[in-house]
Amino acid sequence: MNEELISTAKRINWYTAPGLLLDDKSRFLCEIMARGTVEDVVIAKQTFNLEEFREAYKTAPPGLFDKKSWGY
Repeated sequence: MNEELISTAKRINWYTAPGLLLDDKSRFLCEIMARGTVEDVVIAKQTFNLEEFREAYKTAPPGLFDKKSWGY
């Protein structure tokens, strides 16, 4: 993975090692959708496609998305 993704992983989920988070693509993409910035999404879209975001969204872990996140 590239340094931008590692940096993003560190910032959006400080309690999980970046390598572990990046190994779980669905969780990583869900974390970006729930806690990331527009810039984070742009960085992730350089590596992951829209279908991967959709699949991650469908399998989001319970409690990750708050009411505001679901709106996005």
